[in-house]
Amino acid sequence: MAAGARRRVRRGARRRRLPLMAAAVLAAPVLAPLSPWQPPVPPTPPQPVLRTVLPADQPVTSRPIVAAPPEGTDPQAWNALMDFRRVQAAAGHPLGQPTSDISCPASLGACYQRFRGKVVLWHGPTGARALRPEVFELWSRRGVGKLGYPVSSEYAAGEDRRTDFQRGSLVWVPRLQRVMEFNPGVEQAAVVVGDSQAGDRTWIGRGLSQLGYTPVVRGAGGTGYLNSYAGVDRYETALDSGQWLLPAGNPPVVVLEGGGNDTAYPDTAIAQAARTMVRDLRQIYPSSTLVMVGVIGDGKGRRATVDRLLSRVAAEEGVPFISPQDWWKRHKLKLEDGRHLSDAGHAAAAPVFARELSAVLGR
Repeated sequence: MAAGARRRVRRGARRRRLPLMAAAVLAAPVLAPLSPWQPPVPPTPPQPVLRTVLPADQPVTSRPIVAAPPEGTDPQAWNALMDFRRVQAAAGHPLGQPTSDISCPASLGACYQRFRGKVVLWHGPTGARALRPEVFELWSRRGVGKLGYPVSSEYAAGEDRRTDFQRGSLVWVPRLQRVMEFNPGVEQAAVVVGDSQAGDRTWIGRGLSQLGYTPVVRGAGGTGYLNSYAGVDRYETALDSGQWLLPAGNPPVVVLEGGGNDTAYPDTAIAQAARTMVRDLRQIYPSSTLVMVGVIGDGKGRRATVDRLLSRVAAEEGVPFISPQDWWKRHKLKLEDGRHLSDAGHAAAAPVFARELSAVLGR
């Protein structure tokens, strides 16, 4: 190819490349100008999750107030309990949130709901009442028949707290942390804890009446310091569980009788159980005169041995002791079945016991 022709070819090629280069330049991204250098920003730490703290009267297990009764809840009970809560709140005694659903057991014939420190019980004819949990538990265990339904909420009675029922009253005694029975005549009463020898019509009950005391007996046949019988626990357990309910207050005399049903137990166990009962009764009735009465009998055998054992316990504890271990023989008392006195035997033994007790009391 001639030199002129080669030059024309090269110029044509250059002209074809120029538009392509211009297009490439126009298509290239435009770079932003560089910013001044700055230190890197640390990452933001995760923020803690905030949890709502409920007020003290609204535990996590509480149930909020809702407008309508839950499914399956007695509407009448629901409305009565809601009304009671509103009245209490308006009076400045809010119950807070409930800690249980409403329960209506057939055995109680009433509905109740638990709150913190209270149980609200509703019975149609008597209305809704607020009870201390300990009072409610004792009342429900003993059954409706004994006291009936509450006719008051708990209220102050001196240093104690009292709840009235249809057929009596229960008292919460803070000093003892114990539920007791209200007895308006306790100041003239003699409280008796014992077995079948200690009923109202026995030689002990009649003897106390002859001295002007009203016997308030807490006991049952066959029981003792250790022995349980026919569903009734031994003395200490029966009193602690509420099977036997002691009266609140300050009776002038407290009589602890028994041991005749404990003859099958070891002496050490009998002595320890008797000692525990003495100390418990002294704590419950610190201003009362406590008297122990032993095992009535003919002065022989295991009954006499247990009587002497209890006499030693009484001496160790500084408690007056009346020993009837040989009264059957000494006073020619008539027996009904070889162990229990007949009515004539009780009548004959009563003045003997009254004389012995009067001497102990210094009357």
